[in-house]
Amino acid sequence: MVIAVDGKTPSEVDRRRTLTSGLTAISLTMPVPSYAQALKQRHPDAALLLLAEQLKASQAESDRLMVVSRIKKTPEANEAWEVSFAKCHQVVDTVEDVHAHTLHGLRVKALAAQWCHGEKPFQVGNDTTDARLASQIVRALLIN
Repeated sequence: MVIAVDGKTPSEVDRRRTLTSGLTAISLTMPVPSYAQALKQRHPDAALLLLAEQLKASQAESDRLMVVSRIKKTPEANEAWEVSFAKCHQVVDTVEDVHAHTLHGLRVKALAAQWCHGEKPFQVGNDTTDARLASQIVRALLIN
């Protein structure tokens, strides 16, 4: 079943899927190494891979504290969630500052971009060709 994306017809989506199928194959066959593996292999994006692990851990903690904050509805619970959210933001800011050298590094940057959009799928705000391409690149990099 084909689902229209960004208001495009199913045939346009099929054409896009054909064009990006190579990217999907690359991402499926290239698992992202852990930070420990990256260090051992002297991976050029070891710093970004560490940041990815930190972001995933921080995001999991932030998500947990958000639920606690919504249940307890206390200033202390809300403050704990805000601190954990700020930690995620700090990691994302650092990801932005580190140059990516490989596809793995670009995937970390895509993960950070997705975090900035919360639960919504990553999409650049305006409907221009470059914005649509940027959105497609980020979504393709996030396919595991």
